[in-house]
Amino acid sequence: YFYLVLLFTASLNLIPTAISQALLAEGSSQDRVLAHEVLKALKLILAVIVPSVVVLVVFGHTLLGFLGAEYARNGYWCLFFLSLTAIPKIGSYIFSTILRVKNHVHIMVVVAAAGSCVVLGVSYAGVRATRSLAWIGIAFFVAEVLVCSSYAAAVGLLYRSSVRSEVSRLRRRSTPT
Repeated sequence: YFYLVLLFTASLNLIPTAISQALLAEGSSQDRVLAHEVLKALKLILAVIVPSVVVLVVFGHTLLGFLGAEYARNGYWCLFFLSLTAIPKIGSYIFSTILRVKNHVHIMVVVAAAGSCVVLGVSYAGVRATRSLAWIGIAFFVAEVLVCSSYAAAVGLLYRSSVRSEVSRLRRRSTPT
């Protein structure tokens, strides 16, 4: 019951992955246009992903129903939560690309490892207790919200730190000696 659910939802990740790779290339070559490129990438990703998520959430049960009522019954809630996971994943793609451009990959490694632990822990506990695949989707959703939030916090701290250092640099330059 999981294979096609994963296939449908994995296809949601193809476009943000490609766009974030393009953002990485653009942002790496021209640091000053990174904010503009981030907004452009975000608009494009949202324009594709949000309607796709709505289609999967609204018509997912019907799509899975073509494979049989049992497939739809056992797979829909997993599809539902995995589809919703695409929304915070957009932020994760954007923020992780900014971290890569700014050469802070070590932050991404730690956050991704923590996210993987959340997926494994929540999936195991939920599926073991209920025998429902929905817990796999819930686990991915919870982990992705935490990953996105962590990346956002890291980017915010890095931005604030760079603004402070730039202000200090300008103050030192403008102070008469």
